[in-house]
Amino acid sequence: MTKQQKINTLKAACNEDDYKKLLKAVEITEGKAISDGFSISSSRKELRKVENLILHLTSHKDSYIRGTAKNILQRALQNSRKGFFGGGTFVMD
Repeated sequence: MTKQQKINTLKAACNEDDYKKLLKAVEITEGKAISDGFSISSSRKELRKVENLILHLTSHKDSYIRGTAKNILQRALQNSRKGFFGGGTFVMD
């Protein structure tokens, strides 16, 4: 399945609001604020934003949406642990 086919499948399986929440969650997950934060609390704040957006989708009836949401949350958790210097090293907090 190509990337475009996966996107189309995801769009078809969820409503517009949930799709926008998934996109916003990916934007936060891949952003600098979550992975390159100066403090643990700022990275955790970004992680909570992702959780608030899509945590409800981890129990969705459609397995594709459920799996996508879980993958995004896992990636967000990994990125929030990186720290400013990498390897979980933060400047403060």
